[in-house]
Amino acid sequence: MISYIGEENFNIERKTVVTFGKFDGMHKGHQKLINKVVSIKEEKNIKSAIFTFAKPPVSFITGNEVKNIYTREETICFLKQFNIDYLVEYPFNDIVRKMEPKVFIRDIIAGMLNAKYVVVGTDFKFGYNRKGDFETLREYSKEYGYELIIVEKEKDNSIGREISSTYIKELLEAGKIKKANELLGHNFSICGDVIHGNEIGRTIGIPTLNVLPEKEKFLPLYGVYASKVKYAGKYYYGVTNIGKKPSIKGEHQAGAETHLFDFNDMIYGEKIEVELLEFIRPERKFESVELLKRQLEEDVLKCNTSILCCFSM
Repeated sequence: MISYIGEENFNIERKTVVTFGKFDGMHKGHQKLINKVVSIKEEKNIKSAIFTFAKPPVSFITGNEVKNIYTREETICFLKQFNIDYLVEYPFNDIVRKMEPKVFIRDIIAGMLNAKYVVVGTDFKFGYNRKGDFETLREYSKEYGYELIIVEKEKDNSIGREISSTYIKELLEAGKIKKANELLGHNFSICGDVIHGNEIGRTIGIPTLNVLPEKEKFLPLYGVYASKVKYAGKYYYGVTNIGKKPSIKGEHQAGAETHLFDFNDMIYGEKIEVELLEFIRPERKFESVELLKRQLEEDVLKCNTSILCCFSM
């Protein structure tokens, strides 16, 4: 069970193993860090903690909002699968921004977090102007009573590039969903409540479930994807359009519109998770409902074929 800590001053009484990061993608690199934390927790019988900032430092400094692969709520859902004890979402402000690395170690790592083990990647930076790194942590480890564990970065072995949220965003922007899913270690997904849409799909025999993601959510290339949806503990396969519905008059917020095969229940207000499996085609505008219907029928057929091929291999 995760305990959430969002205060500027806190104290974890029992010794911890802790790691740091944005964890905005929950990709294979993030999972490697978390799995190391969990293994130490179990071996040493201590508490585990993940430290992140409630607001990305770059947003605080530049004033620009950052789009994340996963929203805060989605990230917490992933973390619950790892048996983490504490999620610390520390407020980022001017005091923290100007905090020297040694002060961060003394007051937060050794102090509030009560760290016995510190797990970080080779690219970890912290403190004022990002002056602190894993060498800084090693320098002060004996003085502040923790053991440092360095975790090598996970790589995409096909090209030797380090796996990062930036890299995965590039793949998502290009519609390369299969490759993105490979590096994530799970299918990219969008969580949300089913809302009422224009209901045009229902009038042409292709009803859809509409989800509007939070504005902080990073969305892939607009278009049609083979997909599967988790609802009430079960999975259903279908076809999902990501985009702004250019064929429908008016301005529309970008969202996910999914038609499920063999599913016609009315579940407005219910929470679902839409996983994208394969990119089918880009989003485009149709001049009539009839042309839209014809294309949607083709999309359904292609997605059905794509999903059948995946499970027959």
